Amino acid sequence: MALGILSIFMMSLFVLSFIFVWFMWTTKRQKLQQTMIYASFLLSLSIVWIFVGSLPSNFMMLKLVGWLTGGLSIIGIFGYYRNKLMLAKVLLTVSILLGLLEIVFL
Repeated sequence: MALGILSIFMMSLFVLSFIFVWFMWTTKRQKLQQTMIYASFLLSLSIVWIFVGSLPSNFMMLKLVGWLTGGLSIIGIFGYYRNKLMLAKVLLTVSILLGLLEIVFL
């Protein structure tokens, strides 16, 4: 029962990540693009929080890797505020993809 719920949660996380990244890169409307960048930032931080929170307390190096992945999204949102839109999109996308890979493979 619990593994079924976990697999549904993981699949919904993958689909939600794909939708956010897709709309962040393909939309031309400024307001929707801004919303997708903020939503991708929050999604990236929540993925990192799930990964770091699921690790045991003695896995400090993996926790550091997780927080550094979250740091990419923070740098990306600062890049967005500095009007470097391409840098923000790339860093947010990389942060989301690395976070999902960390959850699945580490």
